[in-house]
Amino acid sequence: MKTLLMGLLMLGSLSLVAGPACCGGGAAKGAASAKNAKPQTLCPVTGEKIDKSLYADVKGYRVYVCCKGCIAKVKADPDKYLAKIKADGETPAKSPLCPKCGEVKGSAKCCDPKAAKCPSCGKIKGSPGCCK
Repeated sequence: MKTLLMGLLMLGSLSLVAGPACCGGGAAKGAASAKNAKPQTLCPVTGEKIDKSLYADVKGYRVYVCCKGCIAKVKADPDKYLAKIKADGETPAKSPLCPKCGEVKGSAKCCDPKAAKCPSCGKIKGSPGCCK
């Protein structure tokens, strides 16, 4: 009986250290899922497949959509649709546009012409099309 009681106590303390079995283990899973988020494939407005030629550049991100009608909706409420993309386990692309002036980051017209360029491809580091 004493051995059984000790075994149950050890098992109980192990579950406290490991975290809850429900909800995927709590906050640790949320951090891991953010790291493993996949690129955006669904329109945040309709849930349809995106068209890479249609997008809205908002808050430093490029949000792809399925049709021209969704562009205005994303621009009208960018926080809502950025949150939707992230809630779907996807990552919005970084915009190549400067959030301050609206010009291409690092271009002669940009307010920050010294923006970091990729030494391999010459594009702005982390922008769409950059090799890194």
